[in-house]
Amino acid sequence: MRGKLIVAAIFVQVLILGWMAGEREWIVRTAPAVWLRTAPVDPRDLFRGDYVTLGYEISTIPAAKFGPGLKHLLAEQSGKDADYHHSSRRETVLYVTLAIDPATGLASVAAADLTPPAAGVFITGRVRFYGQSPTTAITRVTYGIDAYYIQQGSGREFERRNPAGLEDGSQVPIEMRVAIGRNGTAVLTGHRWRALGIATKIEAGSMPGAPQSGNKMIRVTLRNFSSAPQAVVLPADLRTLHIERMAGGNGEGIYAEPPRTNLPDLTDSDVRVIPPEGSVTVDIDPALRLVKPGDAKDPVPLAGLKSDYQSYRIVYEAPAAAACRQLREAARITHETLPGRQFSTYELSR
Repeated sequence: MRGKLIVAAIFVQVLILGWMAGEREWIVRTAPAVWLRTAPVDPRDLFRGDYVTLGYEISTIPAAKFGPGLKHLLAEQSGKDADYHHSSRRETVLYVTLAIDPATGLASVAAADLTPPAAGVFITGRVRFYGQSPTTAITRVTYGIDAYYIQQGSGREFERRNPAGLEDGSQVPIEMRVAIGRNGTAVLTGHRWRALGIATKIEAGSMPGAPQSGNKMIRVTLRNFSSAPQAVVLPADLRTLHIERMAGGNGEGIYAEPPRTNLPDLTDSDVRVIPPEGSVTVDIDPALRLVKPGDAKDPVPLAGLKSDYQSYRIVYEAPAAAACRQLREAARITHETLPGRQFSTYELSR
């Protein structure tokens, strides 16, 4: 009798594993696919060949996207005080509705709640809340697609986010193709590199025409990794290069510059066409670019933050298509956001 029970238990386990494998294969063959932007972190699995551990942009959900059920849960947990730290360690299932760009297939968070949406594509995620109840964003949401196995020997290439193997620190966004079933289950089916990459360096030397700039400048290089010319928008005021202050442990950025107003319309002279394997470089004076550190009331020069050791990054954000419609090279402009590497204010002062 005992032997029959063991055989039955093994048979049930095999059935469950077979059903899971069959479900995923069915999703791959029949479910709609979207693209998710990601940044890989871990380059190698010594037992199963090269792989990368992936952290997705949709793993951070801003408070503006919280649904009513999720808001109620967080408000309830934040009021538990002594019991909160225990209860917050429980895993919470989230149903994240995706907004999909029809031109690129790239998906972003439209809403997140504790119940599936009535319509639209959604992905099922899980998160554990630690510390205080999040008020600005939920971070580290996982979707069961955090490991991607690739051809042996190419893990380092993913780690650098640099398909061409350049050593200048260029970072190229990687997007993962994900099939999503009706219940929100996600399965990785492939990847692609974006056309443009970005490199950020802190260089010694004052900038011409800015004697107060001190002895450091921020050099930003946009590089074309594709086989076709790409156009970027870089006006003299560098409005498309903004500064983000880094917050949290997973790399989300918070816009740190005061708003700019009364900016002139874009002209053809503001556009740079980058040939294949080419690049364009501009310099930012940290003494002239203002930011608001933390909860500070007034903006201050980035170069003046020599002792706060806060991390920042430069982000290239192309204007919307409507703002570029009149430009001669409008068809070549890639309307995307490119975050550069993090740097600390200490780098600007040493």
